[in-house]
Amino acid sequence: MEITDSGQVHLLQTPPEQCQALIVLQPSDYASLQTAENIWKTDTATLGQAFGASFVLVLMCFVVSDAFGQFIRFIEEDRP
Repeated sequence: MEITDSGQVHLLQTPPEQCQALIVLQPSDYASLQTAENIWKTDTATLGQAFGASFVLVLMCFVVSDAFGQFIRFIEEDRP
């Protein structure tokens, strides 16, 4: 959509990527655009929980694998 100097509104058939003016959306297009924007908006508490959970998962994998390694070394040392 383009607004002329006299205040008239003209609809153009320009692709959105090449548009130099305003873009008119249907209500369904606007609703889907708002839904897509809300997908990427997350609060810091959720991001903190995700980071904490992934950090704990990596730490627990290290602890378990280290325990298995020590157990295997203990068994191998007892053999004559």
